[in-house]
Amino acid sequence: MSISPCRALRLLSTVLLAFMACERGLEAQFQLSSPLPTSVGLIISEHCIADVTGDALPDLIAINGGGTLAIARGIGAGLHGEVVHHPRGEGIDGLVRGLAAGDLDGDGDQDLVFTWSHPMDPGGFVSVLVFENGVPGDRIDFMLDPLLNRVPFDLTLSDLNGDGRLDIVLCTTLLGEAFQPAAVTVLIGVANSAIPDYLIPQHYPRSSMARAVEVADLDLDGDPDVVLSCREGDSLSIFENVGNGQLALASEYLFPEEPHPYSVVVGDLDQNGLPDLLLGTWMTRSLIPFLATGSLQFDRQAEISVGQFGWGIMHRIRLHDMNADGHSDAVIPFSSGLITTLYGDGQGDFPDQDWFVTYQSAKGIGFTDLDGNGSLEMIIEHTDMQLFTTFFGDQELRGRVYFEPAAVSAGLNHELPLKVTANLGIRGADLTFHLDPSILQPQSLVPSSQLMTATAGNGPDFWWVDLGGASGETVTLSTIIDDTGLYGLGAGLVNDLALFSVSVSDLSQDAETTLTFESSTAGDPFLTLTGGLEVPVSHDVTPIQVVVPTRFLRGDVNENGSVNVGDAVVLLRRMFGLDPPGNCLSASDTDADGNLDLSDAIRLLTFLFSGGEAPEAPYPDCGIGLDPLLLPCESHSICP
Repeated sequence: MSISPCRALRLLSTVLLAFMACERGLEAQFQLSSPLPTSVGLIISEHCIADVTGDALPDLIAINGGGTLAIARGIGAGLHGEVVHHPRGEGIDGLVRGLAAGDLDGDGDQDLVFTWSHPMDPGGFVSVLVFENGVPGDRIDFMLDPLLNRVPFDLTLSDLNGDGRLDIVLCTTLLGEAFQPAAVTVLIGVANSAIPDYLIPQHYPRSSMARAVEVADLDLDGDPDVVLSCREGDSLSIFENVGNGQLALASEYLFPEEPHPYSVVVGDLDQNGLPDLLLGTWMTRSLIPFLATGSLQFDRQAEISVGQFGWGIMHRIRLHDMNADGHSDAVIPFSSGLITTLYGDGQGDFPDQDWFVTYQSAKGIGFTDLDGNGSLEMIIEHTDMQLFTTFFGDQELRGRVYFEPAAVSAGLNHELPLKVTANLGIRGADLTFHLDPSILQPQSLVPSSQLMTATAGNGPDFWWVDLGGASGETVTLSTIIDDTGLYGLGAGLVNDLALFSVSVSDLSQDAETTLTFESSTAGDPFLTLTGGLEVPVSHDVTPIQVVVPTRFLRGDVNENGSVNVGDAVVLLRRMFGLDPPGNCLSASDTDADGNLDLSDAIRLLTFLFSGGEAPEAPYPDCGIGLDPLLLPCESHSICP
């Protein structure tokens, strides 16, 4: 493989940078531990990590309060792409609070289960989604209570009765009742059912306002037991599995000082072979260890203060050996973005603390081997930021280059952002990608506005593009952003490196095509990171949907061939739900901003009666809009 002009220049700059570093003690601009983000495009109510796409790579899965799933598919090297949203259909007008993954139908692959409830209606629901070939099937709903508003707050999966089929264990609260009674709710799975099915829910009442439930074999008798924390009831309850999935209260601990128990985890904190409990509190932002004494009894230890004023809400705690000393450490996310670690001493105490800052709205933490190398990555869910961040346990340099899946209009030009991310600052890139020239014809590949900003408006020091000549099948980019090492794209961020302009063929019917990066023995594509380090990066095949746009007349809402007051009347009636929306929403979008609102009716009326601006193109004749895919238009009866 021949060396690119950029690579030759970069090899020289690498030597110079190494010399400068020795002479001046040059410090890296970005930390090696900078996280790699994965945006999922929705506000996260809950998350889990599981291989639901069936390719043996863990996927990042999030669900929002309305039940829409976002699945970021694992693409190798611990990175994720091709985020797909799955709306969950009619009926969910409450709030989704729990999500878990497991083989619910016994066929060997991973499925999903989530919980939700209506604001005031009886019920509370568990919904199961069976996956086939990476796609969830129809939602199967199971009601928790036919008479009362039983709201589920947390769930986990476990085989309580040992029949080989996963059961569902929840904590629930009767929000419509006095004192908001709480319970452990259990759905025992029907072992031989071809689809997920469950017996009538069993409720084990306890205290008030349930917040978290954990399942583990606490008495080491071979079957799982259950732990329940209740926030308003200020209690921690332990249930023994007495056989066939039936539970009985074994011990309970009350907190008259009202620390408000919030989350609980199970681990051997004092390393005596017995599972202990670690409780996280809501009100006092503290940890309380409970050391096992046998027979499902525990010795409560002193409360350990965590965090400070201004750190925000303390969310669910996790146990993990963060410093590799063989002891379990407590890892706690705060809503401000601070992550606190309390280092365990192996005797049930946590004498030392440390913390670091990541993106805001940190809510959930998981530890999973995303890249299959035997070390665990730390994955943090940032609910309001609509993303995950991944810290790699082995601290290897890695990154990703990709286009986002897109829909483009046949017969028009489009710009596709070329995105990059890495866990060090990005100083350059060498990459090649392929396309089908019968559908997409490359026009240009230019630096993005983000890249121009990162270089103080000067642009990259070197930018070399080959659009593939007459064939147009292969596009190559080679760039040095800044050969001094002072400028570049930030670590741990998703950045637009370039804008790829294409001309889309004027097709007669919808089509699908792809953009595919070249992967060769030389490691293409690769990025150059802070310090002149060249690293191969992950990439994925990007689907591009080509849509043949429908011709329409903007402003002709009732599709009668003219634009008049009748269109304004129909537009307003549709806006207020009095008429169905019609087959061409684009015709109603008179200002072509992609939104259907009162401004469209005002524009139409002022045009008709006050000499205001005419509707945007296409007007006064049939045609296609500048952005035909902004709003759907399936057909317009007047336009051919």
